Amino acid sequence: MMNILLFGVPVQICDLNIDNESLTSYCYKIKESTQSRIMSNEGGWQSDELNLQDLELLPLIESLKNVIKPYINQCGFKTNLEYKLDNMWININGFKDFNKPHTHPKCLFSGVYYVKTPKNCGDIVLNNPANNLTYDWSHNYKNELTTINSSSWTLPSEKGKMFIFPSWVYHYVMPNLNEKEDRISIAFNIA
Repeated sequence: MMNILLFGVPVQICDLNIDNESLTSYCYKIKESTQSRIMSNEGGWQSDELNLQDLELLPLIESLKNVIKPYINQCGFKTNLEYKLDNMWININGFKDFNKPHTHPKCLFSGVYYVKTPKNCGDIVLNNPANNLTYDWSHNYKNELTTINSSSWTLPSEKGKMFIFPSWVYHYVMPNLNEKEDRISIAFNIA
């Protein structure tokens, strides 16, 4: 007898050692000088695409370059192709602000890095791509929720943590329930 796990969703979780105070200042500086765009955000502020040449982003971009190749390899993609950081943007969510379910079309991989995460600021949730799972696999049949039998999986937003996942995975960000502090993240796409 043999079991295999088919159709997995690989998610890379990285702890990065980056100067988040400098990144926080950078994010607020960008916010003060531009209007918010509206994409998946309900409330909050989202930047346009960032200038990837900004010196403040260099430590984050270099860290991303170091962790993306093993992830691409794990996903079974050709390693002799040139994968590039396509874009980055800032999300600043205040009290009750959140991001609706969405994907990142026309990209291979997407991710988020958490710059500032006060208590109760809202986590990221990835939806299981098996759409019929919740219809047929009722909670009444399950001993426990696992990454195999759950319709979604919550990953905690923690300062200094980066998540990378396939761009086709529906995901959303829960509301920031901290009344006093913002949640700040920098999202990105790999093409």
